[in-house]
Amino acid sequence: MLEMKPAANQSVSYFQYFLVKGKGTVLTLYMKSYCDTNWYGKDCNTYCVARNDKEGHYKCDQNTGDMLCLNGWAGRQCKEAICSPECDLQHANCTKPRDCDCHPGWQDNPNKPNTCNTCISKHGCLNGYCVYGNDCQCRKDWVGEQCDKDNNTCRTSPCQNGATCVNNGPDSYYCVCQAGYTGYNCSLEIDLCGSSPCENGAECINKRTDYLCPCPAGYTDKNCVTNIDDCTPNLCLNGATCKDGIDSFNCTCAKGFTGATCNINIDDCKTNQCKNGGVCFDLVANFSCQCKQGFTGRFCEVDIDECTSSPCLNGGKCTNLINNYDCQCVPGFNGRRCGNNRDDCPSETCGLGNCTDLVNDYKCSCPIGYTGRNCELNINDCLPNICHNGTCQDGVNSYNCSCKAGFTGRNCQIDIDDCYNRPCQNDATCVDAVNDYSCSCKRGWTRKNCDFNIDDCIIPCAKGSTGFCTTSPCLNGASCVDGVANFTCNCSQGYKGKFCEQRIDYCAQNDCQNSAICDNGLDGFICICAKGYTGRNCSTDIDDCAASKCNLTGTSLCVDKVANFECRCKTGFQGVLCEIDIDDCDPRLVGNIPEGHQITSFGICGKNGRCIDGVASRSCECNEGFSGSYCLTDIDECETKPCVNGKCYENLDSPGYHCVCDEGFNGTNCGNNIDECALYNDCCNNSKCIDGVNSYTCQCTAGMKGIDCCSSTSWCANNNTCNKNGDCKDVTNGFKCNCLPGFTGTRCETDINECLSNPCTGGSTCLNAPGNFTCLCPLGKTGSNCEQEIDDCVNVTCLNNFTCVDDTNHFHCNCPSKRYTQPYCEDVNECLQPNMCPSNRKCNNKVGGFLCGCLDGWMGEDCTESVDDCKQNECIKAHTSACLDAHQRYICKCFGQWEGPCCERRNMSLTDPCGCEYGICIYSTDRLQICECDADYTGDKCKLKKAEAAVKNDDAKGPNKSVVIGGAMGAVLFVAAIVVFVVIMKRKNVTLNSYKEEIGKVSYNGQTDDVDFNNGDLMFKNPTFSLTRNNPGLITDL
Repeated sequence: MLEMKPAANQSVSYFQYFLVKGKGTVLTLYMKSYCDTNWYGKDCNTYCVARNDKEGHYKCDQNTGDMLCLNGWAGRQCKEAICSPECDLQHANCTKPRDCDCHPGWQDNPNKPNTCNTCISKHGCLNGYCVYGNDCQCRKDWVGEQCDKDNNTCRTSPCQNGATCVNNGPDSYYCVCQAGYTGYNCSLEIDLCGSSPCENGAECINKRTDYLCPCPAGYTDKNCVTNIDDCTPNLCLNGATCKDGIDSFNCTCAKGFTGATCNINIDDCKTNQCKNGGVCFDLVANFSCQCKQGFTGRFCEVDIDECTSSPCLNGGKCTNLINNYDCQCVPGFNGRRCGNNRDDCPSETCGLGNCTDLVNDYKCSCPIGYTGRNCELNINDCLPNICHNGTCQDGVNSYNCSCKAGFTGRNCQIDIDDCYNRPCQNDATCVDAVNDYSCSCKRGWTRKNCDFNIDDCIIPCAKGSTGFCTTSPCLNGASCVDGVANFTCNCSQGYKGKFCEQRIDYCAQNDCQNSAICDNGLDGFICICAKGYTGRNCSTDIDDCAASKCNLTGTSLCVDKVANFECRCKTGFQGVLCEIDIDDCDPRLVGNIPEGHQITSFGICGKNGRCIDGVASRSCECNEGFSGSYCLTDIDECETKPCVNGKCYENLDSPGYHCVCDEGFNGTNCGNNIDECALYNDCCNNSKCIDGVNSYTCQCTAGMKGIDCCSSTSWCANNNTCNKNGDCKDVTNGFKCNCLPGFTGTRCETDINECLSNPCTGGSTCLNAPGNFTCLCPLGKTGSNCEQEIDDCVNVTCLNNFTCVDDTNHFHCNCPSKRYTQPYCEDVNECLQPNMCPSNRKCNNKVGGFLCGCLDGWMGEDCTESVDDCKQNECIKAHTSACLDAHQRYICKCFGQWEGPCCERRNMSLTDPCGCEYGICIYSTDRLQICECDADYTGDKCKLKKAEAAVKNDDAKGPNKSVVIGGAMGAVLFVAAIVVFVVIMKRKNVTLNSYKEEIGKVSYNGQTDDVDFNNGDLMFKNPTFSLTRNNPGLITDL
């Protein structure tokens, strides 16, 4: 076996000399071995391609093939740029070597480029400075994201009307108002009516600590919101539904009732819907019709159908009549109910036959040979076509047939057999026809008598063809031999079948293997092998591993398969050819997830590290501030106390720490003392500013004084010497501040907390304020120290003459609790409560109680007497016969031609009871019916024109004998009439009195009234009046 060590490449390779000795032979070999392009290592099994792009910046080691990062790059794939040496990586990063890209909020020091160690204040920062970059750290008394909010807003005293101002946040304050004031700045006087609490038109009366709503009619409660339920008690009768309104109610009557309280039963017979003379009887919300004989139905609208019982017989048609019926008989029947059958067989109707009577018909029984309704027709015995193949001659009950050629028999029904002499040959079948025959030949024979053999090797020409067209039935070059009704084909090689139409299938029995395809030929078969096999029968499997492309570095074994191969990979490789180095950092691969380790979207090493892939291995390169196998351990950077002048805090959402500096310091580790002289100073007159910690001092030039060296005469020239919280006085070589109450310190810079001495009383809360304090008083207390009790009775007026009593934080009026309401002793409306009065009484409220009065339309001690509505009526007396009391209303009963609610209209279509010719009947003042004549007429019946009446009166002025005689006779008759009248009245006295007792009580609309005969309830002086049992004559005198 020859062993050669490959060189790194062709340029450094050299030939080696080998001798191979055999039996009688010597082979001399000159060979050199070197790695192919991009392959390295002692076995040429390391692949490396140098690159300088976004995928990496490296070259390849010529011996080992390892990646060597180009200058300025680092990392596993040499993708990480090495930043400038002075770049502050806490506040910067880089994408190019020796570069420094600042994070937002940081910039280079003007004197040191590529450092990113100087912070930038947040945009819009007004009264502050930066520490962490893009931030705003506020100076004293200023807060907010932009340090634009004043933390001491009360210095301008925005509160009004003696209110106390209290700071409670940036640019925020609140005012503690004096009693009686409100609003953000206590500028508004309290108006409890301002929100318009009173509703439904009530006018609000302000009481400072309360308000009063005098409610309009129909409403109650404090704000006049509640509508008084006028349906309690329920005044609606007869099952009606009461609907409450505003100071009113409405009754929705049950069916059949009407009126304001549904007390009137509607007369359902007014429209008299009963038809055909039916009599109507009124019911409640209904009526009943009593029908005349012959009618039925709710309205007597249905005529009873007497035809329902089918009285008409034998198919007679019934016609309904009123309480009767009529039968219209079908032909052949008569009688009231069509029960009689008429004889329809008159003499000699059927000729020679016999007649049988039917219903409105007859039937004839005819002798043999005749037919017809009356047996008048000779039957045609030739019908229907009795002579099948001949001509028929009819007789009486007989016929005769003359047959056509080829037929015989009585009815010419027999066909003469023309096959009798057997004319067909060669076993042909003879078929008889009319006066003829035909032969059905056996196969192979033809012509009339089947005596000619057919040549089966000849196929006849198609119709319409010309020339020689005869062909053989044998196919594929075979020769034809004719027989009787048959032929024989001698087939060519490779064919078989009657017509030599089938190819011989040599593949039906073959030994082709492994799914090979058999190709059939004329003299044999060929095997077409499937992919992966070879040989005559395709039985040999081709070795696909001989020319496989398995990656040598990643493959451990090549396994041959049918028309394929399988590369079995080494640990850490995958792919069809084992060409893929498995990314052991890919969390999607189940085998890469350590047991018990939770994988996030940041990968196996989490958000605090970067995974480095190896061959079947990996490692985590942790970010700054983290450590551990999976970079899960957060390094406590504050453990070394890096913040010099401040407190250290670990970052919550990023590695590292940050320092919260004490006032006067900044920088990453709070190591820089802020130079207040550089940021701001008020030193005047070229005085020197000396920086301190969170302060500065002005060193004055000769002759200048003051904290800012702005005066040549006084330390107090600067208004801020005592911070505006005291009076400044010059003393020897300095100043002295006399502080205002509530402040202390050399420059009155310290606010005294007055709340430490507990100045507020009565359970109030003390709030310290600059130079002062405020007491938040509980309800009912007032005063600077909440020491005063508020008099809640101020501006309070108790109703109904009661007195106000002051309580703690409220008041009450000293009235009884059952009849009045607090706080103002408003009268309790007892009538709003249900069932205060009986159902037939109405509740009337009064101050301190209530009364039960009668319902509308009723009176009396027990409220059982109906008010007589006719006592005040608008009926026209001259047109009205009576006024009828209908409970809470009245009805004017018009007479004669008068109509309308007050009998005010004349209807000429009505009958005039007085018979006035040119006038109208009215009542006189003494209740007599008289004629009121038209303008040009006069007389008792208004028949005379006034001009004619004047002439007659002139003629009557002289003596008239007939008049005298008539007058005497009239006097005699008058005396006689009086005597007769007296006698009759004495006889009827008992009867009349009994009538009076019988009609002593009369009912109307459900109300029963007594009849007062002594006060004129019966009007005997009316000439049209009569007293009978059916006419009690109850009226009221108008």
